[in-house]
Amino acid sequence: MPRFDRIIDFMLKQQGTKFSMKNDENVYLFTQKGSRPLNQLMKLDEIEEILKEVLPVELEEKYIDDCFLAFPLPSDKGNFAIQVERDPESLSVSVLAVEGKVETVAEPRRRVVEPEAEDEPVLVEKVEKPAPPTPQPDAAPERTAAEEEARSPEVAPPSVEPVAEEGSTLETRPRVARPQLARVPGQYLENLFRYVLKTGATDVHLSAANQPFARVDGQLMRLTEFDAVTNDQLQEVLWQIVPETNRKEFNEHGQTDFAQDAGEKLRLRCNLYQDNDGIGAVLRLVPRTIRGPKELSIPQVLTDLCRVRQGLVLITGPARSGKSTSIAALLDSVNRERECHILTIENSIEFVIHSDKALVNQRQIGVHVGSYTAALNAAFLEDPDVCFVDDLTDMNTFETVLKMAQTGRLVIGSLFTTTTAQAVAFIVEQFPEERKPAICASLASTIVGIASQVLCRKEGGGQIPAFEILLFTPPVCDVVRAQRFNDLPSMIRAGKKDKMVSLNASLVQLVRQSVISPAEAYEQSVDVSLLLEQFKELGIRFDPRAPVDG
Repeated sequence: MPRFDRIIDFMLKQQGTKFSMKNDENVYLFTQKGSRPLNQLMKLDEIEEILKEVLPVELEEKYIDDCFLAFPLPSDKGNFAIQVERDPESLSVSVLAVEGKVETVAEPRRRVVEPEAEDEPVLVEKVEKPAPPTPQPDAAPERTAAEEEARSPEVAPPSVEPVAEEGSTLETRPRVARPQLARVPGQYLENLFRYVLKTGATDVHLSAANQPFARVDGQLMRLTEFDAVTNDQLQEVLWQIVPETNRKEFNEHGQTDFAQDAGEKLRLRCNLYQDNDGIGAVLRLVPRTIRGPKELSIPQVLTDLCRVRQGLVLITGPARSGKSTSIAALLDSVNRERECHILTIENSIEFVIHSDKALVNQRQIGVHVGSYTAALNAAFLEDPDVCFVDDLTDMNTFETVLKMAQTGRLVIGSLFTTTTAQAVAFIVEQFPEERKPAICASLASTIVGIASQVLCRKEGGGQIPAFEILLFTPPVCDVVRAQRFNDLPSMIRAGKKDKMVSLNASLVQLVRQSVISPAEAYEQSVDVSLLLEQFKELGIRFDPRAPVDG
């Protein structure tokens, strides 16, 4: 039973209590801390082939289309049990780490009859019951707690090394049936979205003459389960979601951007473009539900910055750093806490914020208003208490934003700089030399704080932000007025008592909490020499010259 041996080794290494496989659903590993998907799918016959390695001879006749089986799994590495649930269309196989005796069971598949979990028969003694994973959109009817223990959303192809360390998705990709694009183009996107949502992807890349790609945990992976498409086929597929005005823009200019809803749980931010192979598209998958700041690990000091009544708050970070998600969480937090008017001016509306205590109006450039300049000038007449502007890139925009922040409003803006010091320097550089002293004085008196963030890969799969927080205390304001921007990093490190946070400090904390690896912290740091010194002081072992596993 070599494949089950590898599963057991993986469970022991990860301190797992349960390893679950179910056809056409994610493989899940359960631990004392919860569950996580391994981003793999298997077909029914593949799971069945693996099961036959350990299915006892006396149970072979009991393995029918509608059955429930439980039996011990012999191993010199500990006590393990196998639970099997089969119906005509699905097969679920789970490996459980157990402490007590395992009772062999063979009976018709259990059905949900009584709501009380205690009425279910006890199949395995003293099994730790981890929390079930988040239900998938097409989940079966709700089951009792005992049934969920036997039938969790599961899947993992031990034929591919199940230890694709820490849930890697590059070498252990899910498998799904290839859609017949030529015959049913209307189902191609539906099949694709259903598939990538199970992997936790944030972006989908479509390109003529290529298979689709998806970005999972910051890494781009080819979806080999889907066929490459021709230019005509891809245009037929995409034209189903492209508004008429954007079709005209694409035909005239070779590119277009738009955002729209895609069902109850998903929203798309789309960019279509033309290249030498034909049409291409990048689809950002935006959840309709806005998560809260705590759920996103946003520091309290940043949440508090967005509660001030006047001034400028800047949130910066490189592309794909999670800025849009964080800003949506912060704006929605204000929306739920404060009776005010929130106005957003966005290049493309990703997250739709529904009015709660606040009145929320969201304006999209090119749809609701012609330009940022026109939108910002009109904003003075629209009486906002809080204004968000998502693209601060030129002198005129900065001047208008500063003026708005100086007239009794909170303005939140975003930039594509890596650090908070770079954000200040970038703004000043947009102005001619003779105006820089006046702009620096204006920034010092207007900015409340700046937060920059990067998105880190977590040890167990998924991503988490790390932050740098610069607060405009009197000493910081003096430095900005003097245009000594290179002094800002050291002031952040010295400003811990004022609740400032350096990026390295945020990364080190995540490493000490075993959330991210030292290698990931090293990759995300902008001052690696100082980070290595902090590792050494704290006894964190890491050699940047050593090869990275996986």
